[in-house]
Amino acid sequence: MSYGASYDEYSRLFLSGSTPVVPNSLNEYQTIITILLALATFGSLSLGFLVDNKSRSPVLQLLYILIASFSIGLGSIYASNFFGLLALFQVVVLATARAQGDEYSKDANVYELTPSNFDKVILNTNYTSIVKFYAPWCGYCQKLKPVYKKLGKLIHEDGKLAINVAAVNCDQEYNKPLCSKYKISGFPTLTVFRPPKYDPNSKSKVYKHATDTYNGERSLKSMYSHLTSHIKNYVKKFQSLKSDTTKNWFDQNESLNKVLLISSNSQISPLYKSLAIDFIDTHKFSMLTLKKIEEENPIITLSSGDEITIPLSKQDELPVLLSYDDENKVFNKYEPKLKSNDKVKIGEWLIDQNGVKPLEGELSKKEKKMYKYRTGKKAKPAHDEL
Repeated sequence: MSYGASYDEYSRLFLSGSTPVVPNSLNEYQTIITILLALATFGSLSLGFLVDNKSRSPVLQLLYILIASFSIGLGSIYASNFFGLLALFQVVVLATARAQGDEYSKDANVYELTPSNFDKVILNTNYTSIVKFYAPWCGYCQKLKPVYKKLGKLIHEDGKLAINVAAVNCDQEYNKPLCSKYKISGFPTLTVFRPPKYDPNSKSKVYKHATDTYNGERSLKSMYSHLTSHIKNYVKKFQSLKSDTTKNWFDQNESLNKVLLISSNSQISPLYKSLAIDFIDTHKFSMLTLKKIEEENPIITLSSGDEITIPLSKQDELPVLLSYDDENKVFNKYEPKLKSNDKVKIGEWLIDQNGVKPLEGELSKKEKKMYKYRTGKKAKPAHDEL
């Protein structure tokens, strides 16, 4: 080619003498290894986080995570081009997003429910329940999470009230029919389940609960107030110790034990309502409001002519809790000062007084299952066997 050759001639010679540049690509062996490592990553993370976290061994969980980490490291080496790394990254992100599901699996105060235990916890009870239907990727769900955990602690651990705090992860495939059943269309949805009136003759283990969506302020105070106001009331209120209503109530010769609370407060507390629910099949609960004790050891005369003396002194500090011994026509007083978180202590006192266990709550036989549903662990006996 002579000096001053045409542009077309230069181009032809350059193209004919050049070696094409081919981007680095995975060979067949590397491709197979990368795919297997990606599957190992996804499988290990899935087993590590998606199975029942409350019943899995911590050692086994750690093993799954170590396998996943090792797989990610080797996968990054084999997936040497950009697209291989991107594919592996997408798999890891997907597995990690799934691993973030079941937000309350390690929270002992919130039931993380599935179709296998939903009815047992929410419908087979006289408790009011709130269920948070959520998805782990939902920003509003994450924002509500710390408040919801505090709500669970306040109700289950601190107050031990007749309320269940639960959650359902609607992102899990096995939970989707459950979320569809309750017409969940947005996240989070807070649904309150209210039990029907207790029927001692019912043989059904699943009660038809009324449901409504909680649309109030999502603060601890507002949700707690809403739930405690929806606890079913089985406490009989008296206006006076000497009224016919009071006499008739004590006059009833039933197999149920009778409990009387004398308080200066006109409102029935969530604690007292919860006790009435726990002992609903063995006790009857009543309440009398007095501004102050004006009469020492007042006497109630029954229709039979029997007289029962109420052990009250002007020096007593209200409230006063009494258990009535129908056979001997005497009252027994709960001596410790009543506190708002004394539900277990009062329950133990009632068991000692009357020799019967509650139907629900921390001291019941049912609590062993409920505790396991909440924590994945076996419950320790809360009271000596009778």
